[in-house]
Amino acid sequence: MACLTLIIRQWNSKRKRKKRSHLQELVQKLQADPQATQPALDVFALEETSSLSTLPGDVAYHQLDMHATPCTSTLVHNSLPSLQHELEATRIQHTIVEIIPCKHTSKSLLVLNVYSSPREKAADFCHIFTEMIALVGDAQLLLLGDFNAEHLDRGYMHTDRKRRKLWFLVQDFRLILLNDPQQPPTRIGNSVCHDTSSDLTVCKNVTRATWDNTGLLVGSEHSILAITIQMRLSKRPKPSARITNWPKFHQLCEEEASDVITDMNIWIASLQEHVQVTTCEVEATTDLPTTDFHLVHMWDAHAGLMRRWSRQRHNKKLHPRIEAPVREIENHSLALTRQQWSQLCDSLNGQISSKRTWRLLRPLHYPCASNSSAQKQLHGLLHRYPGSSLREPRPAERAAGAPSPIL
Repeated sequence: MACLTLIIRQWNSKRKRKKRSHLQELVQKLQADPQATQPALDVFALEETSSLSTLPGDVAYHQLDMHATPCTSTLVHNSLPSLQHELEATRIQHTIVEIIPCKHTSKSLLVLNVYSSPREKAADFCHIFTEMIALVGDAQLLLLGDFNAEHLDRGYMHTDRKRRKLWFLVQDFRLILLNDPQQPPTRIGNSVCHDTSSDLTVCKNVTRATWDNTGLLVGSEHSILAITIQMRLSKRPKPSARITNWPKFHQLCEEEASDVITDMNIWIASLQEHVQVTTCEVEATTDLPTTDFHLVHMWDAHAGLMRRWSRQRHNKKLHPRIEAPVREIENHSLALTRQQWSQLCDSLNGQISSKRTWRLLRPLHYPCASNSSAQKQLHGLLHRYPGSSLREPRPAERAAGAPSPIL
């Protein structure tokens, strides 16, 4: 099977609770983009969430250690088989998710999402790095997050102890840094602070990976980062629909069918041939909500103000003009998500027996009864199996003693 593209998006949301609707509308815009050649969302790594983060169509994994508020979450698309791991005896807030490939012989991908507060000046990543390298083995590793480690090359005024220790660990474990210094910084500063790059991405055993700063802020001072990795995944089948031209079918039946049916098998074969001639298979379009033009206009206006502010950092009149569109975008996105949900419920009203309604309601009542859930569980069982599927089955043990004359 050819290698498919997996996109991991990293973002420090700065309390995602107020930005959930904004992020959901942005994901819908990326999905509805006709020029997009890649899927909009496969894996989303979030930091500083302050609450349990979720998105429609994704499986959410949150940090398992006991903290007052969760700071890391990883969202995985429903079509990707995945499972969560846990590292004990570490104070570093993290989330570990393993993306399982479609073949048992292919290498899986472990995504480690880390957040370290700026107040944790003496944070030591040696234990979590050591345990993670031992857990990965020969599989692929993607380690990303907001480390808040200061370095001169990342826009800070000096290099702190945390950054030096982190750099030594990257060298000792032979990790590869994916951040591109030619691209803009990942965090927008203010009138007294420079633009910095506190978000880091390193990998191990990954042959082809690219890192890109999208520049999308979504109400946060951190940009959304996109990491593209080539790996063997279960290929998603494209939806298709069979359309039959029934007037043409009836016309063929009237022209070629005889008045008397002499052989039932011949008559059924002729009907099947007529159906095959008059039926064409077309690719079904994905039912996605359209992007609101007013929201797109507000996004463009906010991006224009941010570009102007990057050239005029000491302009005091620009700061309130930037804050106003952010609050307006959040309120408008929340109203749009509620409106789209109401429209969906209204469209399903009176159609309780339709296929579309049950496709929406069945996972709510029976989350583990769907075919996709069973397939992901099967992938997980095969992945945990220590043996190999290529090995011959073990012969059955023969019973001791003499054979029974009755049998």
